[in-house]
Amino acid sequence: MLLGVDSHSLAPDGGAGGAGTAGGSGGGAGTGGTGEIYGPANCGADGSVVDGSEGDAGAGDAGTGANCGFTMPNPESSDPLLFPNQAKYHPNSDGTVDDLVTHLTWDRGTFQVFSQYEADTPCKEKGGGWRLPNRVELASLVDFTVPSPGPTLNQVFKNDPTFGNPGDTKVFWTSSHAVCNTAIAWHVDFSTGATKQEAATLPYKVRCVKGAPSNCSSPRFEVQQDEVHDLGTGLIWQQAVASDLTWSAALQHCPAGWRLPSLTEIQTIVDDTRQNPAIFPMFNNTSSGLNGTPNPVFWTSSPFAGDSSQAWYDTFYHGHSSPQTVDLQSFVRCVR
Repeated sequence: MLLGVDSHSLAPDGGAGGAGTAGGSGGGAGTGGTGEIYGPANCGADGSVVDGSEGDAGAGDAGTGANCGFTMPNPESSDPLLFPNQAKYHPNSDGTVDDLVTHLTWDRGTFQVFSQYEADTPCKEKGGGWRLPNRVELASLVDFTVPSPGPTLNQVFKNDPTFGNPGDTKVFWTSSHAVCNTAIAWHVDFSTGATKQEAATLPYKVRCVKGAPSNCSSPRFEVQQDEVHDLGTGLIWQQAVASDLTWSAALQHCPAGWRLPSLTEIQTIVDDTRQNPAIFPMFNNTSSGLNGTPNPVFWTSSPFAGDSSQAWYDTFYHGHSSPQTVDLQSFVRCVR
């Protein structure tokens, strides 16, 4: 059977930290058609989610600009057949690092910790277009081939605070918030590579970024037959899903030419403006298996480095990613 909310850190006292306070349900069903645009959810006066309509379609996905995205890199040490678009970085003489896949530029981060409310301050003080990265941007740096306690980062960042004292936090804030709730925000924990929501008052580190998503298209998504084409990332997703598969079965499930998405790739279809399910509406229809599923947990192709009994999943309850034991049964959506 599928793993329930109470078995994950999505539970009320778990690591996701109160995501349920956002309230309401996410976007409605809709198979869409070629060229159809989907808008984000709106927040009601009581904090509940009200599904968006085509009238607000221009808003795009939260934090990344309307209908924009970038190629999601995979770790350079991973198998290129299973994990394409391998990461490429260029260290600069000023200590910054250029990501040659996403075309974003990263600073070395701060040793000081901030609440999420204050986290953008050191970025603004740098000037020159520096800002706090959103959820997808920061998750793009995760190297899931590095075992815990990490840091799960490419060695090009070896001189920055993530590689500091063993007891220092390796958790970094993003600019992204829970749906309709700025008291809950997204962070990336580079001790494991997990992406979660927690109270915005907690003290975590900051890494600033500059640049903008390089792939913009209106609309970002197009539905062709039973496929969802993401023009922002270049990935093509199957609209239908399979359920009740262990990780080993999931790895064998996708037909020729298709594969399981990686830990970083699957996070590109999390919709920060929706919850339960936190996924763009063209993925949420009868064939997708998400409608009426309270906690849709999807396997990724990424093993949990250093522990063969676990592999990474993403749940579209609100978009949280963590490892789980490989003998549990979860959903599968194939990509190419």
